[in-house]
Amino acid sequence: TAWSLGPVLFGPEFTFYNPGMPFVSDEYGGNGSDQVIIGRMLKHLVSDQPTGAKFQITDSNTFTSPNGWWVKVTTNPCVAEVTAIPGTVEYFRQYKDDIQDGLFVSAANEGFYPALWLGGGHINIGMDAFRGNDLLLRNFVVDLLSHNELFLGIFNCDSSNAISFSLLPDEPKLRVLHVIERFDRGEFTGAIGQVHFLEAIQKILNASTDKFLGAWNLTGPRNKRHAVNFTHVDMTPGSRIEIRAVRPQANMNVWVNQIDLFYHRLLYLETINRPLPLLWKKVPDFFGSNG
Repeated sequence: TAWSLGPVLFGPEFTFYNPGMPFVSDEYGGNGSDQVIIGRMLKHLVSDQPTGAKFQITDSNTFTSPNGWWVKVTTNPCVAEVTAIPGTVEYFRQYKDDIQDGLFVSAANEGFYPALWLGGGHINIGMDAFRGNDLLLRNFVVDLLSHNELFLGIFNCDSSNAISFSLLPDEPKLRVLHVIERFDRGEFTGAIGQVHFLEAIQKILNASTDKFLGAWNLTGPRNKRHAVNFTHVDMTPGSRIEIRAVRPQANMNVWVNQIDLFYHRLLYLETINRPLPLLWKKVPDFFGSNG
C-alpha cells in the first residue's frame, strides 16, 4: 500500500532572558529565572482564573491548560527554557493565542523576552513522521545538510552552539557522505535501520573538531552542538530530530510559521522518489586550514 505522511509532531524549546538578572554560565547552575516566570504563571494561570479555567500544576513547573496543552519551565544556564506538548501545525495554530498569553505574556510581565543571543528556539521533529518511509528520512536529512543557508543566517548563525554542516572540515563531510552512500546500498532499512543511520552520522559529528571550537573557548568534541542534532534518536516513543540553529521565537506566530515551513518541506520531499545528492560549498576559512 502507498505510504503517506502521517501526523508530524513538533516540539518547541522556547528560551527567555531578563537582561537585568545576573548572567550565570555554570552549566549546572541558574539565575532563578525559571522561578520568576513560574511565579507569574501561577498568578496568571491559576490564582486569577475562575473555577473551570484554572491550569493544573505538576512538579511545580508544568502548567496544563484545561484544553490539554502544557508547558514546562526549567532553568537552562542563564535563561529560562520552556518545553511544550508536541503537536501538529494545526494543533499549535489552534492554541497559539492561548500559549502566547499564558507563556509569552507571563514572561514579558516579569521583564523576560526571547533570549536572542543566550539560547536557541530549537525545533524538534518526531521520528514517527518517518516510520515506514526510509527514503523520506534520508532525503530530509540530506536536504537539511545541503541547505546550510538556513543555519548561516535565515534561522540562525551560531558557530558555538549549533554549527552549520558547511563550516566543518571536508573530512567529516566526506565521512557523512559515505554513510549516506551506505544507506543507498540498502544497509539501513526499517525503524531500527533509521536509528542506526542517524546514529552513524551523529558519531561522525561528535568525533569531528573544527577551528571554531577554540574561537568560542569550547573543547571538543561538539557532541550535540550542531545545527542538526541526532542524539535524541532511538526506538522510544519520544525519539526526535532536533534542529538547534534556530533563534528563540519572538512569539507563537513565528513558531507556527517555522513548523509550517518544515511540514510543507516534508510534503514536498515525500513526492520525490529518488535519493537527493548531498551538496555543500566551501566557505572562506577564517581560522586556518578548514578544508
